[in-house]
Amino acid sequence: MNTVILKLSEDENLGEIGIVLKGMPRNEYGDIEAALNGLVVAHDVMEHLNGPEKIGSAWDEFIALGAMWFVRGSSIGGPIYSPTDSLMEEIKRAAFTYFVHGEPGWDFPVYSRRPNEKRRLKLPYDGGMFDEIEYLFRNSKELRDLFVKEAAENSTTRASAFNFWESYKIRIEAHVEWGFVRAFDKYKHPYEAHDQFKAIAEAADKLIKNRGDYYEGAEFKLTYGEGKAYIDPAWEDEEEYE
Repeated sequence: MNTVILKLSEDENLGEIGIVLKGMPRNEYGDIEAALNGLVVAHDVMEHLNGPEKIGSAWDEFIALGAMWFVRGSSIGGPIYSPTDSLMEEIKRAAFTYFVHGEPGWDFPVYSRRPNEKRRLKLPYDGGMFDEIEYLFRNSKELRDLFVKEAAENSTTRASAFNFWESYKIRIEAHVEWGFVRAFDKYKHPYEAHDQFKAIAEAADKLIKNRGDYYEGAEFKLTYGEGKAYIDPAWEDEEEYE
C-alpha cells in the first residue's frame, strides 16, 4: 500500500477550505491552490508522477497530462480525455499560463526528445495516444492557432507567441508522451489505474464533505493500493506511539 499526507488548507483565491498534498509549492502568484473536489486530489496523487514538490512547474504539468491519458484516457476505452477535445484544451491552457505569466520551467530539465520507437514498442497498448498527439502537434494548426490567438489577446504579439509555440512544441510533445510511458511503467494496467484513481477521488470527496469537522491545517494520511483508498487523521498514528 502507498501513503500520502494530505492537509486541509484555504484556497487563497476562492477562500474555501480544500485539500493540498503536503509539500506542494505555492503558485506563481504566491497563493495556495487547494483542491475542492476529489478528482483534483486523485490527479495530484496519481498523475503528477514527480511528487508534490514539483507540482506547478511547466515540465511537470505536461508529464501529468501524458499520465492523465494513461489513467483516464482512451487507453481505457473512453475516451474520457480526447487529444482533439479536452486534452488539447489542457495543453493549450498550460502553455498559455506559463508563456503569459513568465513561469520558470520552460527550460524543460527532464526530456528534450520523444520516446523512441523501440521504447514505444515495449508498450502493449497506447490507446492511439502517440498517433493522436503527433497529429495534434505536427499536422493540425488548430492547437497552435488557439494558443497564438489567446496569447495575443493578453499583452503580447502574435509573432512572439507563434515563435514561442514553434520553439517549444516538440519539447511539450515529448513531455506529454513520456508522461504516458512513465504512467505505464508505474501502473502497468490502465483499467486498474483508473479504478485506483476513482477510489482516491471518492475518499477525498468524503473528507471534503466533512471538512467542517476539522480545523484548517489538519493533516490526514491517504492510504491507497489494490483499487482501494481510505483517509485517516494523521494524528492517530502519533497517538499510537505516545
